[in-house]
Amino acid sequence: MKKLTFVLLCGIAALLSACSGMNNAAPTVSGTTSVPQLVSSTATATPTTSAVDAGAPGYGPVTGPTTIAMAGSAPTRTPLLPTQPGINVTYGAITDPNYTPPPTMTPLPPTVFAPATSGAATPTFGSLIDPNYTPPPTETAAPTTLATLPPIGEPTITPTAGPVLRSDLMGIQIHGNLSDYDWATALDRAKQLGVKWLKVQVQWREYEPAQGQYTEAYRGLVLNLQRAHLQGFRTLINIAKAPGWARPLTTASQEDGPPSDPATFASFVGHFVSDVKPEFIDAIEIWNEPNLLREWRDKPLSGGEYMALFNAGYEAIQTEQAKQPAPDGHRITVITAGPAPTFSDPNGGSLDDRLWLQQLYDAGLAQYGVDVAVGVHPYGWVNPPESVCCTPSPGVTGWYEEPVFYFRNTLDDYRNIMIRNKDQETRLWITEFGWATYDGLKRSDGSTGTAGPDSGWQSVLTEQQQAEYVLRAFWLVQHAPYYEFTGPMMLWNLNFATLAGFVDQSREEAAFSLLDQAGNPRPVFTALQEAAKQ
Repeated sequence: MKKLTFVLLCGIAALLSACSGMNNAAPTVSGTTSVPQLVSSTATATPTTSAVDAGAPGYGPVTGPTTIAMAGSAPTRTPLLPTQPGINVTYGAITDPNYTPPPTMTPLPPTVFAPATSGAATPTFGSLIDPNYTPPPTETAAPTTLATLPPIGEPTITPTAGPVLRSDLMGIQIHGNLSDYDWATALDRAKQLGVKWLKVQVQWREYEPAQGQYTEAYRGLVLNLQRAHLQGFRTLINIAKAPGWARPLTTASQEDGPPSDPATFASFVGHFVSDVKPEFIDAIEIWNEPNLLREWRDKPLSGGEYMALFNAGYEAIQTEQAKQPAPDGHRITVITAGPAPTFSDPNGGSLDDRLWLQQLYDAGLAQYGVDVAVGVHPYGWVNPPESVCCTPSPGVTGWYEEPVFYFRNTLDDYRNIMIRNKDQETRLWITEFGWATYDGLKRSDGSTGTAGPDSGWQSVLTEQQQAEYVLRAFWLVQHAPYYEFTGPMMLWNLNFATLAGFVDQSREEAAFSLLDQAGNPRPVFTALQEAAKQ
């Protein structure tokens, strides 16, 4: 890494104790030293507000009312199953070697391939992949030992003066199906990180198993979200995954999909907002990665199809806000679903996320007001946050050949699409991002955790690189030009490695986790905790 990155990293308090010269050494962050201790699960934080840059955008109040109550009559509830519901989402890409960016987008550097090598094993790029996909000839199987990536070149953008990191633009996603004690522990961990936002996915199917009937977990969720707000967090809620009764009977048991009738989704969203109360919710993201078949079964993969669901959810939110206006005028930001950064699969497994976003505009996205934002999931795979397509770092043999593998390229491409559709005033909210590694994770029997056969990219980075890349991504977006058109950033994720079986089963979600399988901080947690913030 060159001078600019060195100066950045040396400026992040306590993280970069190894920065003592221009030797490009990575900062020392240990998962076994300087481990923060859990505070009492009953502790209540006093919300604070900190100084921010003059003219900085605001995203709703940090503190809220002091009473917690369910709106309207108590819902009919059914007991939870004795086993905790799991999460079956994964975050890999579906690749297509014939992908070509739309001609109106800003041209990117050409892809550079080396001569073909015979006999190379075929790597995979996430859980969903076109079975007929042939990787570029320079790609080889994921390394069996962890590769050390060299420093990257200096970014082409120049940072503006200001604080190292703004906590009011930083968030963490947590697994929300937790006991009261575990929820309190998760909030304590989030406080230790020093971030101001919490993101939780509300899986509709888990809370309304029959139409009009709500589980006991639903009431617990409502109370937990209110408690989070009262402890000083801003909340971003992602609502997705229709229950079987709302989907076609022929496919109701297959993966995840939208409801047959968007009105049923609107009913759940309205009920949820009414119970939690609008003043306790800062943002709602409508669905998750609907350009993937596994998230959008039953209907065509289409931005136009998605907009019918988005509009139903948007109208339900506005209706409830009109019924229960916040005393300070606070409004919920409604966010379009962040699509998976991927290609169009000829077999129908995925739709190019850039094309999908343009289809949202074709269906009228730009007509919505200032309380709407565009969701984006700019995953970086094995590439540093400052890099752009398509030159690999030495030692990297895959996951570099296309713009979808780059954090910056995804942000740049989405911004170009928004400008092209005269929607440049709308902000991009990074509702998921992160870098993954199985380095340091252990199975329940004490053996070394390993990435799954479809997730070879999770065997490339070290825990140290994961920590560096996350901090550098936060820093990058909080400076020009990205600061000028982005909103908060939600890091994926806090605690998925702690879920039973996730590391044992080599689940992709575990590799992103800031806590290890035992709930102890990984280096990325410590790095983020110790980073200087305002």
